[in-house]
Amino acid sequence: MVSPSSAINSSSPSSRPHTTTYELVCGLEEGELVEEVNPDYDPVALFEEPVAAKPVVVDPVTEPPVHHHTDACYEEVLVCGLPEHHHTVNCLSDPLDGTQDEDEWLAQTGTTLSGNWADDLLAVAESQLGYEQSERNFQLDDADGETVRHYTRYGNDYGNDYGPWDVMFLSYCLKYADIPQSAIPQVSSVLSLHSQLRSALYNEETGSGYAMDFDGDLPSDAAMPGDIVIYNGTVTKAVAAESQPLQVQDDSADADIALLSMDAAATTDTAPHIEEYTVDTSTVGIVSDVDEDFGTLTVISGDVDGKVAKVTLNASQVTTLVSVANAQQADYGVATPDFKVEDDAGAITTIKGLDALDYLTALTVQRKNGTEYEDTNVTTISEPLHSSLTVKDIPAQAIQDNDYFVHVKLPKSFDVLEDELISGKLEDTGNYVTCGSYQLLKGNDGCWYAVLRYDQNYIKQKEEADAGADTSDAKVTSNVSFNFQWNQSEVTSSGFNQIEVNKDYALDITINPDETPDEDKKDDKNYDLNQSVKDPRCDGNDAYLDYTVTLVVQNEQAGPLTLADSMTLPTGVTAEYVEDSLQLRMEEGDTAPGITWENVNDERKITLGSAGSPIAAGTYYIRYTVKLNKTAFDGEVINNIKILDTPISDDAEKSVKTDSLMITSQADPSDYELPSTGGAGTKLYTAGGGALMLAALVCGVCRKRRRERRAR
Repeated sequence: MVSPSSAINSSSPSSRPHTTTYELVCGLEEGELVEEVNPDYDPVALFEEPVAAKPVVVDPVTEPPVHHHTDACYEEVLVCGLPEHHHTVNCLSDPLDGTQDEDEWLAQTGTTLSGNWADDLLAVAESQLGYEQSERNFQLDDADGETVRHYTRYGNDYGNDYGPWDVMFLSYCLKYADIPQSAIPQVSSVLSLHSQLRSALYNEETGSGYAMDFDGDLPSDAAMPGDIVIYNGTVTKAVAAESQPLQVQDDSADADIALLSMDAAATTDTAPHIEEYTVDTSTVGIVSDVDEDFGTLTVISGDVDGKVAKVTLNASQVTTLVSVANAQQADYGVATPDFKVEDDAGAITTIKGLDALDYLTALTVQRKNGTEYEDTNVTTISEPLHSSLTVKDIPAQAIQDNDYFVHVKLPKSFDVLEDELISGKLEDTGNYVTCGSYQLLKGNDGCWYAVLRYDQNYIKQKEEADAGADTSDAKVTSNVSFNFQWNQSEVTSSGFNQIEVNKDYALDITINPDETPDEDKKDDKNYDLNQSVKDPRCDGNDAYLDYTVTLVVQNEQAGPLTLADSMTLPTGVTAEYVEDSLQLRMEEGDTAPGITWENVNDERKITLGSAGSPIAAGTYYIRYTVKLNKTAFDGEVINNIKILDTPISDDAEKSVKTDSLMITSQADPSDYELPSTGGAGTKLYTAGGGALMLAALVCGVCRKRRRERRAR
């Protein structure tokens, strides 16, 4: 712990509002005549020792007696630039020390995950070893006003910069190990953790649960690396020391008189400071090693004397054990499996399970179209593709005989992409209930394997439900999806390929070289733009046109996406965009990005999304209204819409026309006529006024025949 004096002196004026200075407290002027010379003044010593940092006047003359300042004449005081307040240890804190942004701490966090929760949790915890809380950035605890809490990245990530961080360290590790809170809660205190784990405590009657409480009798083989333990240990507690009155050891009458005569401000130790001591407490750790011979555990804990460190525990210290492997089993419905056998060099020598290649009935080749996948038999050599394999009617007994593992060898021409689909839950194709897990692995033969691991209870239930007394009739059908590219060394990009899957099944695929589209054709693949307009509606002398733009984005792209809208108007007609009319929606279930618009160089710029956020593939419907200042004119109103920042093609620019608007005045209500509905002819809208109206204004659309416009 840094002492207050060193913390003060080491700070810069910009980071802390206080400094240290020295004030004269002897009450005498330099050289003033006195009855007795300053006893601390020694002119000889001035020449034998280094000159004092504080002002001392060298005057060897002692007659007549005069006073000379020495170090004893000065007192060190704290000068604070803040408005008048009571000094606490918070005045010594540097609020910027030790702060980091997420990019900085993620650079120091192990985030390469295997999908095995226990392994991943331990990997993240080990990446944090040695991290220390900020010693100079601290605050008093709001609850008790005396405990000193230090800034940590774990508190910052949790949203409580200065909170107790032993359990928040665990929450941080759980978060970046990608362990869902539905399985193991991410909380900030041992009490809350244990409370939320109650539903996960082991139940002997049902055999369920992945957490166990112990009373000093933890079996030596109960814990595994990557498990979580709650244990009794000691921690260092820092508190703000109370100001103490000066202690006078001399109990003589003279001493009592001297104490009473001292200035009140000088009778206390006014400089705030921090004291530390150890206390027994309950805390948490992530198991990194188990020594069954000695009955000890090594765990990684947060806030071990202010840092992340390893601690060795006796089994008697552990009060609760959380089996992370069993938590994964409870969440996924299967035990965390080992899908492969490795030799000493780490190479895969055996893929586990029943060879189910002969049960493979479907292996698709698909490409993404918007948010959906569609089958294709024509691809390019390097485009990312999607596949779905189906193994049908595998005997449940055969799965049981192979320790509940099944594997399917993929053609060597398939190069699986290591993304989010490379492992996951295995679902029953009939009712979509989770029935196990899967993982795609590359064998030492260069081929990829889909390895399926079934839950034992699922197979048992399948036998009971499907077969009754004869369990040999129970069959299992499963489906696995993944992403892949072509292994270019195993296929030809010059056209037709026949890819053998098994003895009864082959894929016929045409694989073409990659094509670089011409600049003026890019938009044909990326966008489809269309526009429509409703019949005008009138309000007094104003006419309103409601436009709908349909924009199809074929492939996800970086935002924003900008369109330009403009109006072509007949002479004497002006138009303005109705500001609050802009709307954007997508197909049901899709979330539309934000949309804004503004006038730029006589065009209305419409912007979807923002920088840093993608524009998802899908169909967008943009609606807005334009107000015209006339309801009667001859000519065409044309609205033009185009996508900016891209070469313009037929599918990236559209126009929609509204023909002449006409108005009639009717004095006799009996003259009212319904609007005509001729397809290409004129639509004339009229309205008769009432008895109290001199005339009624109506707007309509007169769609002239194309040949009539040409004649004019």
